[in-house]
Amino acid sequence: MKYVILIVEGSAEPVPEDASVSTALEAAVLPNLAALARTGRVGAAAFIPEGCTPDEEIAMVSAFGIEPLGAGITRGVLDAISQGVDIEPGSVVASVELITVIDRDAEGAGEILEPVSIPEREAVGLFDDLAAFWRGRGRNVAVHHVGGRRAVLIESVGHSFRGVRTEVPVLGEAFDTLLPAGGIPGEADALAALVRTSHEFLREHEINLARVEQGLLPANLAWVTQPSPRPHVPGFKERTGLSACVVDRRGIAIGLARLLEIEAIVAVEVTLGDLARIAIEAIDTNDVVIVRITNTPLEAVDSEFVGPLLNRLFSEGNPEVQPATSAASSGFASGWRMLVMPTRVVDKNGMEHNDPVPIIMAGAWIRAAVLRRWTERDAAQSDLFVRHGHELMEYFLFGGLTRRPTRSRNRRFKNEQS
Repeated sequence: MKYVILIVEGSAEPVPEDASVSTALEAAVLPNLAALARTGRVGAAAFIPEGCTPDEEIAMVSAFGIEPLGAGITRGVLDAISQGVDIEPGSVVASVELITVIDRDAEGAGEILEPVSIPEREAVGLFDDLAAFWRGRGRNVAVHHVGGRRAVLIESVGHSFRGVRTEVPVLGEAFDTLLPAGGIPGEADALAALVRTSHEFLREHEINLARVEQGLLPANLAWVTQPSPRPHVPGFKERTGLSACVVDRRGIAIGLARLLEIEAIVAVEVTLGDLARIAIEAIDTNDVVIVRITNTPLEAVDSEFVGPLLNRLFSEGNPEVQPATSAASSGFASGWRMLVMPTRVVDKNGMEHNDPVPIIMAGAWIRAAVLRRWTERDAAQSDLFVRHGHELMEYFLFGGLTRRPTRSRNRRFKNEQS
């Protein structure tokens, strides 16, 4: 069996209360995806656990079949791994974001204004100098820029930050009311000291002084969140018995793939046609191919990517008509399955929501009694609803199959009757 998972970020949005108003997904003309929906099942999945903010890393971890709340897989961990930054045993990695605060008094207490838009060159300069400043104060830290206003901080020795709670920056709040708290005595204070001293240093940095002179907002505080060691999670093949490959132009999906010991292909500055060819080649050597496409017109994705990919999958044959042949030795019927989905709902203003997302599952032994379109409204009416999104991967890979690879007690894999 060959499996393809297409993650199309930015394709779903909140359903308007006015039934006469269409979402972008409802208005799009998508002949290949429409055909896939007709032959398979349309439903919904909730990748953001109840009560959680719709963070990208939570949704992505859930989509890869891992319960996100207990995994310890933070944004900083994924950013670091995606950039090839080593997280050595005993080290802690945290996310760092440049923001703007307005000083309220001589002591430097400040009100959070907003995350700042800053050129890469300036961000790298600020992060490099800030890391040197912190090291000069006795902290064993390294800061690695990962893009835009974001970086990861690695602290090698001295602090575990175990149990420390961090908050996201809140517009209009005083930053000193949102500093780290809890955990082992002294650990929250040590993390908070990085935030406070970053403001002391950055507000006087020449880059920020020049920005102020130009009428631009200064990047005068480094907000540090989610300190964590490198988590120990089973690899994808260890969990499923299947080989896999992830194709993405950039982003945390690459970091997650490497964490889960999945082959990762970074496909930057490529067309959708190029991306389709890369995915098709990956199908030849892997059981599961996961492709993530972000902020790309759906019509183009449908015609330039989905069409060629389906032609390749169709060559695997239909096991409901043709008995298993070459794949029989591995315990699987021949054939294919495809899953199409976003991981989060995003409104027209770019705000993420924790609503369930519409999905399509199609391929071998996947059929629906009611035909539905791949839209937010149709998905909400379907009886296919995966309340705990991390369970979708298992259902997609093995639902309805009589055999699957499982891990034996000696940690080897074998084909075993389910």
